[in-house]
Amino acid sequence: MSSVRRKVQSALRRGGIEVHRYRPRASRRALQLRTDGIECVLDVGANAGQYAHELRLAGYTGRIVSFEPLAEPFAQLAQAAARDAAWEAVNCALGAQPAEEVMNVAANGGQSSSLLPMLALHEQAAPQAMNVAVEVVTVRVLDDFLDRHAGCALHVKADVQGFEKRVLEGGPETVRLARSIELELSLAPVYEGAMTFSEGLDLMTSDGFELVDVEPVFAHPGTGDLLQVNGMFRRPR
Repeated sequence: MSSVRRKVQSALRRGGIEVHRYRPRASRRALQLRTDGIECVLDVGANAGQYAHELRLAGYTGRIVSFEPLAEPFAQLAQAAARDAAWEAVNCALGAQPAEEVMNVAANGGQSSSLLPMLALHEQAAPQAMNVAVEVVTVRVLDDFLDRHAGCALHVKADVQGFEKRVLEGGPETVRLARSIELELSLAPVYEGAMTFSEGLDLMTSDGFELVDVEPVFAHPGTGDLLQVNGMFRRPR
């Protein structure tokens, strides 16, 4: 993001306005959620709330619970959620078990931050996202929040830079109740120990989901090779 764009966005945010690039994918996602009758979205790895903003702009009006562990992006997330009665912000990471962990903080506004080490391929493909600090964060498990969506038709989105499998491991009951799950998955090793696309596909299939959509997320600018995708998984209707 250019310094001029950052300054403009910062000024608009102070005035209570959030601007995002139009993404046709967000409109398709909102259509999928509407078709599935989704009433609550668990937005795991929310950063400053970009995903939730896109859903709102695309017409989704149901509940959103956004999880973000890092202090700086969470402050922006909480400010945005405070203006929306159906949007809740929670300051924690999600994993396989409760803990206090050290998170690697990435230079790109925290968007590439992870509890896993970033590998050389990621650094080469996106030097602007290299780790520049660490921060101790609280890790909880997804099933801790079952009471926040009791009886709701549920969609789980996990975009946590390689930690997606741990999120699911900490939420077996949530996974059982979910109608759809959206995961960021790696086609190439960009975080140490991250779940690969094939592993994610096998895991979701074994849990009774089917793959219904794939969205390119991150490609190597020098080679054009696709490194990460978002996969949308749904229980058969």
